Amino acid sequence: MQFQLEIPTTQKVDHLIVISPPDEIMSIAWEIKREVEKIIGVYKSRTSTPHITICKSVLTTGNEGRITEQWQSLFIAIPAFRMRVKGLKVFETSGTLYLETDYPEELKEIRKELYIKNKELRISKQFYSLISTPHITIGRGLSKESLNKLEDYISKRVCDKEFYVKDLLGLRADSADVKYQKRYRFKLKE
Repeated sequence: MQFQLEIPTTQKVDHLIVISPPDEIMSIAWEIKREVEKIIGVYKSRTSTPHITICKSVLTTGNEGRITEQWQSLFIAIPAFRMRVKGLKVFETSGTLYLETDYPEELKEIRKELYIKNKELRISKQFYSLISTPHITIGRGLSKESLNKLEDYISKRVCDKEFYVKDLLGLRADSADVKYQKRYRFKLKE
């Protein structure tokens, strides 16, 4: 008896649309990650590249090209903008330590337009999520004990920097892989 393997014609792929901060902010985030590790030891997301997630979605290899083209035509109409990193904060419920940022009107516009575009493209709400609080994750899933150890460091670590956002990055990972790779650069209107 001979068996024939069925090869799926489309596969699910994870997409992230993110703001990649400039080198200066990246350096600060990496420095904080190292300091946090010295205080509490090894923790989740200590090696993840600092970024601000705008949208996370699951697409299929069959529709990702068409959808990412639509996203680009959407973003090119939105002006480049400034963002400010304000300092360290904690999401208590998830034990997430993060660098807080402001939420400029242009970013709110991107969120609103993505919601409308994703609806138009018939991407089910169960397959994407949009930013609610822009931030740069330093560590997630931290225990209360770890957060208590970090309290003094968090209160003293000041960061007040502004940066210019002129494009967004599209990251992609095969659902089996989970390691995101840079795939697209979405230009904003200059």
